[in-house]
Amino acid sequence: MGGLYGNIFKDNERVHTEEISNLVRFSLSKTYGEDFPLKYLKDSLEKQIEEYKNKNPENIVKKIIDNLKEKNDDKKYSLKELVDNWLSLDNKLREEVSNKIKDIKDDDVIVEEVSMNMPLLQNKRGNMKAKKIYLDMNIFTDYMDSSRPNHIELKQRIDKLKKEYTFLYSPAHMEEVARGIVLEKDKDEDKALQNAYKILKNISELTNNYEVLPTENENIIIKQEHPKECLERVFQHYHLTDFVEKLNTPTKCRKEQNKKFKEKWNIIPKEIGNIKPEELFSNYLVRNIFNHYLEAHNENIEKWNTIKNSHKKVEETISSLFAFLDDIGYKKGTDKQSISNIHDNTHAIYATVSDIFITSDEKFCKRVKAIYSFLGVETSVYSKEEFLKEEF
Repeated sequence: MGGLYGNIFKDNERVHTEEISNLVRFSLSKTYGEDFPLKYLKDSLEKQIEEYKNKNPENIVKKIIDNLKEKNDDKKYSLKELVDNWLSLDNKLREEVSNKIKDIKDDDVIVEEVSMNMPLLQNKRGNMKAKKIYLDMNIFTDYMDSSRPNHIELKQRIDKLKKEYTFLYSPAHMEEVARGIVLEKDKDEDKALQNAYKILKNISELTNNYEVLPTENENIIIKQEHPKECLERVFQHYHLTDFVEKLNTPTKCRKEQNKKFKEKWNIIPKEIGNIKPEELFSNYLVRNIFNHYLEAHNENIEKWNTIKNSHKKVEETISSLFAFLDDIGYKKGTDKQSISNIHDNTHAIYATVSDIFITSDEKFCKRVKAIYSFLGVETSVYSKEEFLKEEF
């Protein structure tokens, strides 16, 4: 634009305003292309909205609290440590935000007033000392339903451990609750909703509302939130869950491809199934197939310590490993179990933040043990029978 204006005022000759407007329009058209002026107006509007949001005290406070909880420790933080642009805010806005922080009503946040009107914030739930246990949905059901096998023994064991352990739930549990409501509501909607309410109540009481949750920044945090709030979000995006379930339903083409894959590598699922989970990926035959599998799919498995704090990377890595186990037929469920297998795999992803993961599915238990052992995940995995026999 500097060159354009240099030509406009060359030899001190004033050019007509209309010509200047045309030149400016020409420059903007080159920048935004055929979408000018709509894209220019859209970008300008979005910029103004973003600036408004960044200067809105309520939004700044929310961002501060979210950033504090993502830290997941019990250190005390100043506001300038929790907001990148804190010092660039004007004094009036900073004072307004500080006052709102002091009046905040959040059981998880401790606000300490210090000099110069600058509060310190501490995450009350951060750095939990209690060990954590993650149950799959079937174990939750066994715990809640007195008609289920081993209910009394399981309930007594879990209730005893509640004094020393924090039990967790995740969006994966709420996806299964949502699916139950959708499947049952056409038969008896009232009954479906009553059952869901009982499940939410029991999960809330057992976990004290502690939830494993990925953040917008793809970190994995543990926060307190009533399960019904998580369920509401799940229903908002339920079409995606439904899409994934349909996408993973076995097809004739997939079965044929898998048959050819097994024939190529001379894979006999029964023989591979005899390998202990902890030894699966160190087995020469399996390791050789796995290396070629990764190369064919252009995938690379990173070390656990480099991915464990990123929900996205953990999800992608564990999903890839489950896909490989499916292809070699290691402890694979039936086609009818394909949808429940999807939710099981998601539980295995969220359970990596826990010290103990308990599942009622024997085959799934061994698959998770194989994957966790290979990656170096420190979570101990138990089937229901193993859990009831184990001394804690």
